[in-house]
Amino acid sequence: MPLSMSLRRYVLHIKTKEIFFHMKPENIEIETEEIQLDQFLKWAGVLPSGGEVKALLAEGLIYRNGEKESARRRKLHDGDIVEITDMGAWRVCVRH
Repeated sequence: MPLSMSLRRYVLHIKTKEIFFHMKPENIEIETEEIQLDQFLKWAGVLPSGGEVKALLAEGLIYRNGEKESARRRKLHDGDIVEITDMGAWRVCVRH
């Protein structure tokens, strides 16, 4: 029996979450309570410029806490995990 459209979306969402959480993120320490997504990726040495962040967002390749991200200046907080498809995953760690 075929799955309903809403059930298929739910199963796909669960599978996406499972794939995301199988990646072990690298901890990146920051010295402030929050940091913008583009600044974080530059700070972590993942990408050299905000322009590259913008391009990857447009392609739908950046995820924040398992959800596709669209805002380059999204504020990240302690414990947030950023993943870039086929590149890796990084966890925001606020240094106290």
